[in-house]
Amino acid sequence: MFGAAAQDALMRFAWAVLLLSLLLPLARGLMTVAQSLGNPPGQRFLALSFSWFDGLHILFGAVLVAIARVMVEARRLADDNAGFV
Repeated sequence: MFGAAAQDALMRFAWAVLLLSLLLPLARGLMTVAQSLGNPPGQRFLALSFSWFDGLHILFGAVLVAIARVMVEARRLADDNAGFV
């Protein structure tokens, strides 16, 4: 069974993956703004996109968060049950 430190690290990693996957489309949009800053006014643009891979990253992050939460709950239950025996 994983220790508490490993579970905490997995939980932080899972939330980081989920946060990164949510911020990537925004970061790509900001890069398009930065690329067009040299254009004259009226020709600058912002391009936002959401690809299939962005959805896949969000799904992967959500699954990791769910797994980490289940592991934390399993450890809590195991500790609780160890007190009865």
